[in-house]
Amino acid sequence: MSARKIGVAALLLVLVTTAAVATPIRIGTKNFTEQFIVGNLMVVYLEEKGFDVELTTGMSSTALREAMESGNLDLCMEYTGTQWFTYTGHKFQGESQEEIYQLARESDAEIGLIWLNPIWCNNTYAIAVTREFAETNDVHDLEALAAYVNNHNGQVHFASDFEFYSRPSYGILELQLRYGFAFRPDYIVTVATGMTSEYLACGDSVAAMVFGTDPIVVKEDWVVLQDTLNFWPPYDLVPVVREETLVENPGLEDALNELVVGFSQDTASARDEMAHWNAQVDVYLQEPRDVAADLLGWIKAKRKCTRSRSWSNLAAAPTHKATVNSYTDELYTWIGTYRTTQFGYNIYNCICPRGVNISQITIDFGTVVAAASQRVPADFAASWVTRARNTIVTYTLKRGKTGIAAGRSAYFAFTLIPKGSLERHAVTVTWSDGRVSGRIGACVPR
Repeated sequence: MSARKIGVAALLLVLVTTAAVATPIRIGTKNFTEQFIVGNLMVVYLEEKGFDVELTTGMSSTALREAMESGNLDLCMEYTGTQWFTYTGHKFQGESQEEIYQLARESDAEIGLIWLNPIWCNNTYAIAVTREFAETNDVHDLEALAAYVNNHNGQVHFASDFEFYSRPSYGILELQLRYGFAFRPDYIVTVATGMTSEYLACGDSVAAMVFGTDPIVVKEDWVVLQDTLNFWPPYDLVPVVREETLVENPGLEDALNELVVGFSQDTASARDEMAHWNAQVDVYLQEPRDVAADLLGWIKAKRKCTRSRSWSNLAAAPTHKATVNSYTDELYTWIGTYRTTQFGYNIYNCICPRGVNISQITIDFGTVVAAASQRVPADFAASWVTRARNTIVTYTLKRGKTGIAAGRSAYFAFTLIPKGSLERHAVTVTWSDGRVSGRIGACVPR
């Protein structure tokens, strides 16, 4: 064979080999919002990392599983509980989230499906209450709710869907037995799936059945009660990859593990984060790919932030009417302490100017990807307005309430995901007591 023919043959071999390596990673999702978001998140992220990917969305759980097992798909995000209880037919025996993850991981490894690091969001059944109720009654977990119901002789209104009310396992009956309480039957209302939140939102129930990452929780700023006794099976979200796909794509495993570690490692925070991003699609009607891109930007920003970074106000004097001469710089004692957290930027410990009962606080976030209240004092209600360049929240005193007393502090917390540079982002805070107003000014990192 001539040298030229040998060279051509070698070139063809290289091209064939390269084409084989360049086969797209086929990603699949199920047919609901959370799956659309995480599927697009993997696409956006892996494309940025230089991988060739293609996405198939809207599959049933059964179809997705069959495609992963047969090799028609290479990568998906699966729930631990779905693998262990649905696909492999095991019964829940009170295992922890970590235990179910390990069981699912070891089981699927036997058939060449590799489970990577999890997102501990636990999208299972949950009970939600309003933030005002939780803070007023110190009810943040199911044991506290059980005590509250018992103290009120079961006369606590609860909204359930038909399936949760009637199901023989993990439903309302077993929940009450496990936690040792009982709603009076006439205080339970049963409705169609997805309607329980309407009763809680309208004040017709004290508590309602929801799902862990339900976007309505973000929209209404509710509190999801922690399942401290592990009553419900865990459903944490995990990237699952075919073993041969990992072999053919060096660096894929590390890339995906790096992606999911961007979520918080504690369940309550990870659940809140996932619910927030679900709300961007279901509540604010954004496209899943756009939300995925914002989510990826948020994950990157978190890596650059230190959780202990302190924030301080820069502007000095309040802007008030000249007739109120008692407001001098020395008496202006509002302190806004800002810091980065796992989920954004929060404002804490808003302390009043001396001699004023604050009745309204307005925070102008400027241009942001997203912002939402995480905690509001019980005497106040929050309202949000988004304009072309600004997102503004106004905390207004409820009728009949006294407000923040002079010299006292109150805890306002919000989630803020800035658009653009972290270092240049500014937040402006103003206050009013109904007669005069003051301004903290532009608050930026220092």
